[in-house]
Formats: sequence, structure tokens, C-alpha cells
Amino acid sequence: MGLLHPDSPQLTSGYFESPRQYLEWYRQAKPETRHLPTVGILLYRKHVVTLQPYIPQLIRHFEKAGLVPLPIFINGVEGHVAVRDWMTTAWEPPSATLSLDAVKVDAIVSTIGFPLVGGPAGTMEAGRQASVAIKILTAKNVPYIVAAPLLIQDIHSWTRQGIGGLQSVVLYALPELDGAIDPVPLGGLVGEDIYLIPERVQRLIGRLKRWIALRQTPPAERRIAIVLYGFPPGYGATGTAALLNVPRSLLKFLQALKDQGYTVGDLPEDAEELIRRVKEADEAYPDNARSASAPGSQDHQHSPRKNGSATYKRPASRNNGNPSLALVLKHTVMNLPSVAFSWAMYGLEYSHHWGYPATLCG
Repeated sequence: MGLLHPDSPQLTSGYFESPRQYLEWYRQAKPETRHLPTVGILLYRKHVVTLQPYIPQLIRHFEKAGLVPLPIFINGVEGHVAVRDWMTTAWEPPSATLSLDAVKVDAIVSTIGFPLVGGPAGTMEAGRQASVAIKILTAKNVPYIVAAPLLIQDIHSWTRQGIGGLQSVVLYALPELDGAIDPVPLGGLVGEDIYLIPERVQRLIGRLKRWIALRQTPPAERRIAIVLYGFPPGYGATGTAALLNVPRSLLKFLQALKDQGYTVGDLPEDAEELIRRVKEADEAYPDNARSASAPGSQDHQHSPRKNGSATYKRPASRNNGNPSLALVLKHTVMNLPSVAFSWAMYGLEYSHHWGYPATLCG
């Protein structure tokens, strides 16, 4: 394992041997970055040795966006060692395995894909090793994002057929078993080299910065949307589920949020009373207001809809940088200060955007 940077004189004599050595050089060479968030990046050693052009491109993009890159290259099987021993966070408890050379990071990005424990060699054991990876990532308690370029598929094929089934599993799905979030394919092959797609890189950077900002936002200032099942509407199905006590689960969830500092207002002691309030708020919502705020209408897209102290406003653009899952809700019905409820889900928009890139990053 080691670290690299395209500006480093260390490249003439090898690479950085520890993250502390790298960061000390980086802070000295770029003192204006001392206050910026640091993002650990896992890279293939093979790609470093073969001078794949996407690596310096990615580092430059991070720096341009105001992020300090911590590029760690591994053979492929030591991903969990690099995360466990070389990266720490402000929220990690003391660990016996943590290296004295470990440095603090605000997020972790894997460009490798595959399971965190074992890498490509651990693919067949991915599910069995997930508990080990989860333990490591839980201790770090920062976003872990998988953003691997396509390793065996060229961009030409990607633009016409989408990502192949095998790669979608080993590069993106298996890391999600470990707890990775927001998969972003960064690029693909052009001949023998891997190139980045600028739009994908910007998507990754945007999500990273938002996740880091959210992690640093006090719980009382965060906003959460909760979707309750409610079909068919008007038949008392709000908050129901087969063999599940949704009202009780919802109340316990809200109480847990309150205990952690989220602003949820006054909660009833009885879970059924909570659902009754949801239904009551829904029944009080005028039909004409629902119609005016139907998805696709101008009011729905650009005007906030209020009910008590709860407000819902659909983003005017589907690509507004919100992480992970974008939910298009039918209407908001609950009036808790920082928690918005909807009893029906109108549609689901999965925002991975694995689609079809057009421009290379040269």
C-alpha cells in the first residue's frame, strides 16, 4: 500500500509510505487547504503503475472542488486494511488496529468496487464477509461511496447498452452489501486506458460535498421525509402493512430521532393517535389543493405546499444533487417541524444515473 500525488517529488523515489507522510507534504505544499475536508480514495496499484490517466484527473477534480484527496493504492485485497488502519474520523472510538500514521477523513471513496474485505478475491465470499466490513465502516461513521470506473467495458459499449450485468454486480452491488452508498460509475475504457466522464465526476463530487455538509449539520437543523404506505387512498389503509405494527414502529422511530436531537415537536404517547393525526391532516387537505399540486403541474414544481408547520417543495430539476433516492411524493400531511410525511408515494426516481455519457475527460 502507498499514496501518490501528481505534484509530488516522491514520485521519483517511489511513493508516500504512509498517509501522515503524505498529508504533511500536502499541507506544506498547499497550506490554503488546511481547513478543507479530506476524502480517502482507494485506487488499484496496477492502475498507478501503468499510469492510467484517470488517476491524476480524479485528484485534480477533487482539488478543484475544494476537497483534499488522500489517494491510497492497494493491490486489491487490502481495502479493508487501508480503511481500518490508515483512516480515522472524528467519530471513531479508540481502536487497537489503528496505525500511528492514520489521518482523519470526512468521507471514503472506493474506485475499486468489489467487496471491501478481500476485493476481487473476496467476491465469492462477499455476503459472508459483509459483517466484517460493516463493523469497520460503522466505526468510521462517515460516508463510504463506491465510484468505480468500468474495468472491462469500453465507453462506446456503455453509451449504447448500459453497464453490463457482471460489472454492475461486482463493481457496485457487492460493495452495497458492505454499506457503500451512491454508486457512481466514473468512466470506462478507451482502448487500453481508462478515462473519466466529467459529468460523472461532478456528480460524485457534488454528492460527497453534500454528504459531508449533512454530517456536519446539527440534527436539529436536518430535515427528514418519511413515506407511509396508504393504498388504496380513502379506505383507512394509511400506515398499514402485513404483519407489521407500523404505528408503533413509526412512533419509536420519531422518539429515537428526538433523543438524538432532531426537532420533531410534541409526540403522542399512543401510536394509534399518531396515525389518527396523519389521517386527520390528510382529510383536512382540500381536494382542489391536491389537484393544483399534482405532479407535473407548475405549482407542484415551484411552490411550497404547507400544512401546519410542514412544507414540501419539489425540486424544479431532477438533477439537483440530492443524494441517493429521490422520492416524488403525492402530498404532505403531517405537521412536525423537521419531519415531512406523505401517506402515498406517487413515483420513485432512482438517481444513480448509470446512463449514457457523451464527453471524455482528457
